[in-house]
Amino acid sequence: AGNYHTMAIKKNGTLWAWGGNGHGQLGDGTTTGKHSPQQIGTDTNWVSVTATGIDTLAIKSDGTLWAWGWNQMAELGDGTRSERHSPQQIGTDTNWASVSLGTVYHTLAIKSDGTLWAWGQQYSGKIANGTQTEYHYFSRPTQIGIENNWFAVAAGGAHSVALKSDGTLWTWGYNGSGQLGDGTTLGDGQVIVGGIVTLYRSKPELIMSVGGPEIQPSNNCAAILSNDFSLLHLPILTYAGYAFWADFTYVPNTLNFNLVNYGLVSDASPFVNCSPSILGSDLSASIPAVTFVGGSYWLNLIYSGQGVTFTVTGAGAN
Repeated sequence: AGNYHTMAIKKNGTLWAWGGNGHGQLGDGTTTGKHSPQQIGTDTNWVSVTATGIDTLAIKSDGTLWAWGWNQMAELGDGTRSERHSPQQIGTDTNWASVSLGTVYHTLAIKSDGTLWAWGQQYSGKIANGTQTEYHYFSRPTQIGIENNWFAVAAGGAHSVALKSDGTLWTWGYNGSGQLGDGTTLGDGQVIVGGIVTLYRSKPELIMSVGGPEIQPSNNCAAILSNDFSLLHLPILTYAGYAFWADFTYVPNTLNFNLVNYGLVSDASPFVNCSPSILGSDLSASIPAVTFVGGSYWLNLIYSGQGVTFTVTGAGAN
């Protein structure tokens, strides 16, 4: 949800919007507000959406990135600072995996190859390109560093937070309130806010390791769903060229599972003859074999676009 508008995706992949629309942030081609959910276009392959302030960005199942809204700080990434009142494709790449829109006009995204990208207003180092140039505008996606193991990202107001696939947590940007979590209010650059000099970090800084440790896998290919349906354990899940183990907990009375823990599989050789679970670029998971109450089942999930929730889209006996 943005400041005055709300976006949602239905299970059938359609996109819906309602609320304020003064800058086209609903994406219906107008600037007229809507008091009830309105379908945006006719496409049925939307998989995730992020909205904040008066902007919206979304990803389709084909890995394309789309944006619309205010854009005065280049936060949409289309190469301009012009308003867009309907979804506009950003570039031609088809491997966008996730995107996060900050409240003060910067955007962060991860591609399925694990690379990190940023655009919008550079202020207090939140673009993370290592420079200390204030109020510069990056109007197109700009790669941050050369690492290819970024897993999740969140854009705040003037700071940013990200996870790598090895479970480490990284932060950068404005640190005047200690929001970077490094135990200080320090940084490598400074900005004057309200007459007070405060510091920021202009590139990602390692904060802590938060994911599970790397583990040696067992020889069992099959995922396990506990008899009480509460825990789904995937011994091997491939994504963007990496192999992970992952644990999900069931959300009662829904079709949803929440990701609660994961870690890199350090040696995938025992699984060479397996059919592993696969997390695609559209964040849909195909699980070929799940052991449950003595039987074997297949299970398909897709990321709901909300937090760490995945929704069951299909299941059956093997």
